[in-house]
Amino acid sequence: MYSALLTLKLALALVILAVAQQTSAIATPLNTTRTTTAPVSPSNSSVAAHTRIRSSSAGSAIPFNTTSPDARRRGGIRERRYGTMYGEGCIYNDETWRCLDVEQSRRNWQSADAQMWMCNQNKVAQFFEIWEDKFGAFTLMAPSDHRTPYCLDVAGGNPFEGQVVRWWKCNESRAQSWTFTINGEGIASQMAPNGHGDLCLDMVGGYDGNRNGQPMQLSRCLPGPYNVQVFKMAEWRSGACRV
Repeated sequence: MYSALLTLKLALALVILAVAQQTSAIATPLNTTRTTTAPVSPSNSSVAAHTRIRSSSAGSAIPFNTTSPDARRRGGIRERRYGTMYGEGCIYNDETWRCLDVEQSRRNWQSADAQMWMCNQNKVAQFFEIWEDKFGAFTLMAPSDHRTPYCLDVAGGNPFEGQVVRWWKCNESRAQSWTFTINGEGIASQMAPNGHGDLCLDMVGGYDGNRNGQPMQLSRCLPGPYNVQVFKMAEWRSGACRV
């Protein structure tokens, strides 16, 4: 009897010991609410890459979307095509007291009539720019509501006496290349198609045809510095550009 009781106590003690060892072996769960204080390094993300880029000069940086100075030059596409602008303003005639003009009622995306009109400081019709061209002469550029401006143009690129002169979409052709004398403000002379110095920009009917809407053509150049074929450029805000 005593021996059986001793055996039972020993077995019970072994069971208790086994349970205690199993409990101590269970891992402590992670504390998921704990906040780390370790610093986080910034990532090299695509956002950072699109914010700034490194220039070729060591230590300098420029904004990613900054346009280069050359592309920001005045007029943008005009500088890339024509280079240097030599003057801007109205172009008037001392003999007729009228200004070179872009006819408005019949113009389209490609062309407009060139005419003389009372100087009225209408920037849509009477403001012009002089640009150098690739032929070593000049292009006379007019405003346009369209992406490409108008340039003073010899119809068909074929200069002859009586040929029509008009405004045409600028295309960098010889038909739009002119020679003339430039002073501090711009044009101050007769205007001739490049390579045809015997022909000059003229009004149809000359001085006798002086009127608003007088069309333009090529005529034989008249002698002397003072005649109806002499055109001058004036600063836009000057009295010459308005009546």
